[in-house]
Amino acid sequence: LVPPEDIVGAISLGSAQWNLGRVAGPALAGLVIVGGSFSAAFAVNAVSFAAVIVSFFFVRLPPPVDPGAHVGILAHMGDGVRVVRSSPALRSAIGLIALAAAFTSPFIALVPAVAARLVDATGDAKAIAGATGVLTTAQGVGAVVAALVFPSLVASFGRRRMLLIVLFLTPFALVPYALAGSVPVAAAAIVVVGGAYICILSGLSAVVQLRAPAAYRGRILSLYFATLSVVFPLGALVQGVLARRVGLRATTIGGAVAMVAALAVIAIARPSVFRSLADEGIRHFSERSSILERRTS
Repeated sequence: LVPPEDIVGAISLGSAQWNLGRVAGPALAGLVIVGGSFSAAFAVNAVSFAAVIVSFFFVRLPPPVDPGAHVGILAHMGDGVRVVRSSPALRSAIGLIALAAAFTSPFIALVPAVAARLVDATGDAKAIAGATGVLTTAQGVGAVVAALVFPSLVASFGRRRMLLIVLFLTPFALVPYALAGSVPVAAAAIVVVGGAYICILSGLSAVVQLRAPAAYRGRILSLYFATLSVVFPLGALVQGVLARRVGLRATTIGGAVAMVAALAVIAIARPSVFRSLADEGIRHFSERSSILERRTS
């Protein structure tokens, strides 16, 4: 829908919109529940999807270029995997999102557990629910602000540099969040965590979209999001089990340390992984994409 130079901004705007919904959605649901019922909240949510359906009537796309239109789904997937394996940038983006999903993303699933720890001395179920709402909202606020600012930072300092910053900033920000002894302190820390984390998702997604040949972009994006969607719940499950055995703080900090250590090893042993995320070469990849499409058509 947008030209290459606007990819980062478009992805960041989509991320900001999604996280703004995470902030406003629970509050709106609460109003509907108070004025009606839980069933009414689900009904209103279902009706709201009409806006998405209507929006598609206004979308105009060029005819798809798909050299594998008449092959099976497994062949489609295989083509996508082969293209990813042939591109250092695509391999790097998918590998890094897997690292982030395994070691840092679980903080999202563990927000209620952090809330319960923070109010354990004083609170009941309502206090835990309130603390969970505060932390979730704070994370969403950080994500919205960062998503709106990130494209300008990428334009000023370069994609590779900004991705390196947020890849390291996210685990470092998890440490004060894990050590927080009160809801306000934890909320302030998770603002930073949420902002840095959404920049990882937006930045790596932009790399995938810019470097994937147009004819294979859908399949490669599917691999990227499938990696995130599979690794994140596994990481959350592992950290949840560890939190019950060694403690929530130790588990969160341990995940952050593992993330930093993995990034450090990559920087020393495989610096080409980070170099492949740089801005240069977008025109080269666009030209290569056009050549590939002509050859396969």
